[in-house]
Amino acid sequence: MEFIEGIRGLSATYVVFHHLWQFAIADPVRPPPSWFKAATVFKYGEFGVAVFVVVSGYCLMLPVLTDPGLRLRGGLSRFAKRRTLRIVPPYYAALAFTFVVLGLFSSLREPSGTPQDITLPTFTWPKTLSHITLIHNWSRDWRWGINPPHWTVALEFHIYFLFALVLLPVWRRFGPAPAVGLAFAIGFGLMGAGFGFAAPWMAGLFALGMVAAAISIGTDAALVRLRSVRWSTVSVVAWLLVPVAVVLATELTPGASAWMIEETLVGIATTAGLIALSRHQLAGAPHRSVATAFLTWRPVRFLGDISYSTYLVHYPIVAAVAIVWVRDLDVSVPVAFALSTVVCWPIILLVSVTFHRLIEQPFYRHRVE
Repeated sequence: MEFIEGIRGLSATYVVFHHLWQFAIADPVRPPPSWFKAATVFKYGEFGVAVFVVVSGYCLMLPVLTDPGLRLRGGLSRFAKRRTLRIVPPYYAALAFTFVVLGLFSSLREPSGTPQDITLPTFTWPKTLSHITLIHNWSRDWRWGINPPHWTVALEFHIYFLFALVLLPVWRRFGPAPAVGLAFAIGFGLMGAGFGFAAPWMAGLFALGMVAAAISIGTDAALVRLRSVRWSTVSVVAWLLVPVAVVLATELTPGASAWMIEETLVGIATTAGLIALSRHQLAGAPHRSVATAFLTWRPVRFLGDISYSTYLVHYPIVAAVAIVWVRDLDVSVPVAFALSTVVCWPIILLVSVTFHRLIEQPFYRHRVE
């Protein structure tokens, strides 16, 4: 679907602005002026992750639905190879890039009163090995280390195999509802076992993406009947309810439970939006919708093309600029945010394009989307 890259691009861009905002407001001496509260819209970087996960479920389910037996193209081994080659080489390259940046700037390895502090201590063997083996997302001590956004790479990599080994077999045998229910049950079970910090409910959001694909192009009678729902309206209403959910969830339940409620609603809104966009495109409408036109606009698609690399490399760049340079300028929070944005984005784009062309593109033949 032509709009997918646009969604990915906007999601990655939002996550970058989330971290720019985090570093800018870290100044304890000068609280931001009241008008800068508008920038609080960038507070919820995990929403961008939720969108990514739903889109992943949607994209991986599309080719499965073209097979009458709902089988993975080429079987499990080829699926595992494609996913590993698509995700892991850029991840390792970004991990190496992060090590270089951390090695060059010693201030990134010391307490600074900024979000970078969650990575400390920087170089420990358990933390390093956990990142190399992609298991760091299952430990509170390792999850945020080295390059904090990388915890979601490990999470999504694990979900891929949950998809292939558990969710698809259940879907084939019992149908979509039990598969989605199982995905959320696994997430809730892991939360109950004390792993709420690892965002296990993302497995359920991935399953919602699978449902979005099935409603869009599948042949399951129950899901086909759902095509008549005004999914664009559902998506808009769900997105409008997200701020309400943020306020209520934060007041009624603490920590991971609040995040789960908020991100699940974001997942529902994304699911509905994917269905609406898909059905509009497949209907062969003579004119593209405003949303489709924007998502397929060349600059937005460009951001989508490099979105994975952008997501992988942006954090150490933002941290270095904020801690090594902006912090010493002794400027206000809004000015720090503006300066960091202006300086970081060209660097992020340059590094992202380089990673995309040298590391991602050689493995594109293994893509399944």
